[in-house]
Amino acid sequence: MINGVASKIFNPQKEGGQPVIVTQQAKSRVVPFRGVLYGKDKKAITSKVKVIFRLYNSQSDGKPLWTSKTWDITPNANGEFSLILGNKDQGDIPIPANLFYENAALFMGVAVGGGPETDPRLSLPSVASAAENPERSQVPIVDWAPHADLLRGYPPSLLANPNTIPVINSEGKLILASPNAAIESTSGEFSLVGQTLSIAALNGAVDLNSNVSGGTAINITAPNLSSGVLLYGNLDVPYTVADLIQLAAQGKIKFSVDANGNIFANGDFKTLGNIEVGGQVQLGSYSAPPVPKGIGSIYYNSTGGGVYVWNGTAWIQTLGFTGITGPTGPSGLQGMTG
Repeated sequence: MINGVASKIFNPQKEGGQPVIVTQQAKSRVVPFRGVLYGKDKKAITSKVKVIFRLYNSQSDGKPLWTSKTWDITPNANGEFSLILGNKDQGDIPIPANLFYENAALFMGVAVGGGPETDPRLSLPSVASAAENPERSQVPIVDWAPHADLLRGYPPSLLANPNTIPVINSEGKLILASPNAAIESTSGEFSLVGQTLSIAALNGAVDLNSNVSGGTAINITAPNLSSGVLLYGNLDVPYTVADLIQLAAQGKIKFSVDANGNIFANGDFKTLGNIEVGGQVQLGSYSAPPVPKGIGSIYYNSTGGGVYVWNGTAWIQTLGFTGITGPTGPSGLQGMTG
């Protein structure tokens, strides 16, 4: 008992209340308070009594930084009471928020029934001290540090830059405003999961970079796809000269398909099936016999004019122009070659 007032911890988490956290943006704040009133006979006071609360930055002297209204308090049968100091809705004087981040410590004086204040004054604990020693707390756990709007020193931000905490905005978007923003996983598997998933670059390319040294670098699967398309790309710009796809090795293009469907391959084309052509077939043109790829290789000789086939030992002209030395054609030795 201190001059008829004994303080009792008010734990907002257990009592269902929510303490108001001080931020530098707030102009005022409130402090939930719970206490117990006793008389000199050590019995609980249950009748109405007037109480005034004051805040100081010193435990024993100094002028009050804030003074409440005169509260008319009617304790319960155990002398207990609770109220919210600084609550304008209850006619109290708002507590300036700057008191909590401009002072290293705050202390509360309580005067009951027009008598002197409690001695010593009650200390408003910090978050850490109150959480570690709840039995010593006389007021709820609140944060009155100079940067109480920070989380471990980092401020929240709807447009997150370095050293800020991203906040999801009212549209459900998480926006990173840094010019080199990245979300990085340092171990294990990193997954992006959604009912549908969209990746868009508003003013640049989309780069997929795998650092594997073997196996498959990029794997696209659709185990439940029974119809439709596995991979689709579209160019909306008409008359474009862009390629639909380019594949390169060591910086040199090996395969490409342009917007008109023309295919370029810088290498051999092998198939186990048939090749069906709806237009012309143009053979490679050589001025001298090339090194054959194997039996059945075909080339066009641009010097003498004619199509040659490799029979395994020599190049044999199969299609040529007129001439007695040419292969036979539909009209005989003197006719056009066929």
